Parts: sequence; C-alpha cells; structure tokens
Amino acid sequence: MKKRSIRTIAILMVMVLFVTTTASAIRIVDEAEVYVDGRQKNVDAFVNSDDEICVYDVDDIYYILPELEDEDYYISPSRDYYVVSKYVEYLDGYSYTIQGDTIYIYSGVIDIGDITGGDNNGDDNDSNWDDYEDANVFVNGMRTYTRTAYVDGSNAFVDDVYDVYLIFEEARNSHVRFETDRINIRQLASRYGYSYVLQDNNVYLNNDRNDPVQIYADGEEMYFPDQQPVIVPAGRTMVPIRFVAEYTGADVTWDGANKRVIIEDGYNKITIWQGKTLCHINGRYYDDLLDVAPYETHARTMVPLRFVLENLGYTVRYDSSQNVDIVRLSSIW
Repeated sequence: MKKRSIRTIAILMVMVLFVTTTASAIRIVDEAEVYVDGRQKNVDAFVNSDDEICVYDVDDIYYILPELEDEDYYISPSRDYYVVSKYVEYLDGYSYTIQGDTIYIYSGVIDIGDITGGDNNGDDNDSNWDDYEDANVFVNGMRTYTRTAYVDGSNAFVDDVYDVYLIFEEARNSHVRFETDRINIRQLASRYGYSYVLQDNNVYLNNDRNDPVQIYADGEEMYFPDQQPVIVPAGRTMVPIRFVAEYTGADVTWDGANKRVIIEDGYNKITIWQGKTLCHINGRYYDDLLDVAPYETHARTMVPLRFVLENLGYTVRYDSSQNVDIVRLSSIW
C-alpha cells in the first residue's frame, strides 16, 4: 500500500510538472499588440513558444482576418486557444512578422531580395552604427511617422516592413520579399519611381512633380507637423495657410462656402480663392498678380508664400546652395 501511494504521488508530480511546463511553454509574449496593414486590432493575443500568433476567442480571428468569413475553412482550436498564424499563411498574399510584443500582419506578399543595407552596391561593412540618426520621412510633402527610419551617411534605412508600407503604398501589392532587416529607402524610391533627396536627417520622396523646400523664419527653421511646404512646377513655394497665421500673427479666416481665404493683420486685408488666380488686396481686385492658384491637399489649403508674405510686409529670399532649396523669411518691422 505504501509503495502504491508513493507511485501515485510520483505520477501526480510528473503530471503537474508536465502541465506546468506545457502552460509555461504556451506563452512567450503574454500580451501582444496586433496590427493589420498598420491598423491596430484590439484582441487578446499572445505568442507561444513556437513563435505562433495565438488568440483565445474564435471571433478574434475573424476580426483580424475578416476574409476568413467568406472562406470554406474549418477553424479548430489548439487546446484552449487558436493559432492565428496558420490562417494568415492560408490566405493568399498574407504575411506577418513578430517584433517583441508587437505583431504585424500584412495583406500583401513581400519579397524584396535586392533592397539591402549599405550603399548602392549593398556593402555596409564600413558603416559606423554610432553615427546613425533618426530620420524624418516625407512623401509628397506629407510627413510619414515611421518607427525605425534612420540615416547612415548618404542613405536612409528602415528596419521594419511596417514602415515600408507606411512610406510606399506601392509595396503592398508588389509581391516582393525582404531578406534583410536593413532596407534601403533610396533603392525603394528608385524602384517605385520617387525622387530621393536627403537633407540633414530629413528624407524627401516625391512622385508628384513637386520639390521639397525648407523654411527659415528670422533665422529659425520652421517645422510643419504634417503637410510640408513644396515648390510646384511653376517655381512657386506653397505653404499651409496655418503657417501664415503662426508666423505673421495675422488673422486667417477660411470661408468654406466660397472656398476663399481672408488674411488680415490690422494694416492689410488679402483675399484669395482656391483654384483661382484672382485676388483682392486692400479694397482692389487683381487678376495679374497671382500665377499659381491656392489649392487643397491632404485637407490643407496651400497658398503662395512669396505673394502672401510680401503683401504683408515681409522679405523673402531663396537659397539653392543645399540639396533642398531654402526660403529665408524676415520681417522689416
């Protein structure tokens, strides 16, 4: 009887050890954030010891991968949870990466073997990792808030395919695979038909025929949170109308019904219209002063910088000695 009791206790201990070991092996990342094509999905997810994406509720799978609802595919649990990874792999064109406690799922197959790190010939053996600086990336004048962009010498890189999708919409359906964590932005720009300009730690990518420009006001560089100033093909610098109000202190009114901007500073009153070169200055209409009409982009009204500021009494000077044209503004007061 004593031997049987000892054997029973031993068996129970082994079973407890097995259950404990199995449970501990299930979760490597207990709480993971899930992003699908850059959009966060609020689900209770974790990563198991086999680097698989897992959820507890079958409805979470449909929330992450709504295409599965249209597929004749049986979803079965593994123990008390569901392995999402195998369903990601089942859907044509989907892929995923796991970085720490964050899971990125993409609806396009990624396969870029030739977009590697280093200079144009792909050699990065001489790179000094201590010299890297975080990069700001602007696409067609709009700032893109990447997580891993950085500058190394004359090249800029990202270390995450999620950032590639943020920068290049074309990459979502390009059917290419990234074989490196160090992805060269300039080479991607060439692949997708963008111009590439690097100034300090700013990367400017354009395929809209506009050129980047930096603004210095009274010696201080001006920063724009989203829409950047640009030089349009006519050679005019266009800036978000908000900048005029912030720099000059003028009152800027947007009349949406008539699509016009009214600018007043106590001495001058300027009215300009979206899509028109007609303007109204201090009581008079002019049809020969504006050669580029204000326009809207990314929900921002862009106005011609020189025209507006010179009519408010400011001086405007251009400097083309850098990689990016620079406009220097100063007041005469």
